[in-house]
Order: sequence, then C-alpha cells, then structure tokens
Amino acid sequence: DALVCSDGAVAYAGDAFDELVFERVAVGSVVAESLRVIADAVPGVSFGAEINAADGIAVSSQTYLDTIERCNPYFFEKMLSGKKPVDDFFATVAAAERVNWVRCIGVGEDDGSGNLLAAVRAVTPAGLRCEPSTIQLPGGPESVIVKPDTSKAVGIEAVVASRGIGPEEVCAFGDAENDHDMLSWAGFGVVPSNARDGAKERATFVSSLSNDEDFIKDALQRPLAELRREYTTP
Repeated sequence: DALVCSDGAVAYAGDAFDELVFERVAVGSVVAESLRVIADAVPGVSFGAEINAADGIAVSSQTYLDTIERCNPYFFEKMLSGKKPVDDFFATVAAAERVNWVRCIGVGEDDGSGNLLAAVRAVTPAGLRCEPSTIQLPGGPESVIVKPDTSKAVGIEAVVASRGIGPEEVCAFGDAENDHDMLSWAGFGVVPSNARDGAKERATFVSSLSNDEDFIKDALQRPLAELRREYTTP
C-alpha cells in the first residue's frame, strides 16, 4: 500500500504509511520570494498556498476566496468554506517548512490566451514549475499552480520502483493537466468521458462513463486487454 500526495511531491508506503519513499517539497522562504516577484509581474493576482500539512491552505486575500466562491461554489464549499485570509501571506509562506503548491488567480475574465500562465512561467525559478490549475472557474479569471518541479508520475515511480514494479504493470486514473505525466508514463492510463482533451490524448482507454458515474470501478471490472491502447472492440 502507498500514498502519493500533493501531485507527487511526497510518497509514503507501508501498512501504516510510515515509510517515506520520496519527497520533493519547496522551502517556504524560496517560494515566498518567488511569489513576491509574481505579484509584481501580475498586478492584482491572488494566492492560495498549501503549507505544512497541519496548517492547510493559507489565502492571500478575500479576492481569492470571493472569486472561487463566485465561479466554482462547489469547490469553495468543499475546500475553502470558513477560510479567512492570513494577516501577512508572504511572511506566512516564508515561515513554512514546506510548501506543496500555490494557486495563483489572475484578474478579469479568462480569454483563453494563457497570459497568466506565460507571465508566471517567465518568473518561476528553477526547482519550481508552473502549470494550469485543475479547478474550473467558469466566467472567471485564469488560474495556475506553482509547485515543486515534480509530478504524480515521479512520486508513483519512486514507490513502484522500491517494490520492483515496472511502469508497464501500473494502471493510472486521471482527468486533467496534472495527470498528463502519469498517464503517459503508466502502462495503462484510464480517463473518464469528461476528462480534458490533453488527458484523453495521453490515455490508453477513454471510458464511456464520467467522473460522476464511477468510471474507475467500471474499468477495474474489465479485462486488462481492453485498457490497452491497441485494443479495438471486436
């Protein structure tokens, strides 16, 4: 048994998940400095950072909370209800022993140009990476994630390699941008019918069921041959 957390930044194994197999996290002081640069480059940007497991998510401003509540109320209620901005966001992040990820939300309505992604990537230092955020903000601004330069594939590979398992024996399930590396790496990559296009392109099997219809259970009940890319329906 194993747990791969925070998009591959940390991986635990063992019956009690007490064996640290892999860790690639960012130190708060480094991340805080980068976020100051991002804030200067993108006026009005707001942040939410997952820091020190016990501390949860630190939010930079009420704008961050209001934007997500307006554009994605389901996600807000599930993940952010009751949250308040911290008094000094940059100092809070700088003091963190570890930062798993930071979500950056732009201003205005997303026009599909990827301007925020380009602006943040331009000032993201080595050791960190910037990717599109997986949460949807319909009618709202563009959002991106800054995180340690790792992926789910890296964390999972560390776990399976420690057990003598190869990627061809792994079946991965995903639906969005942060699953791309994992779906490409695994021998079997399964996505739901409502997965994003990039995930579908990397999958070996696209289910006819959506995330809301238990596509994982359906896939696990099928012969492995059906989940391979070269499989065709008789």
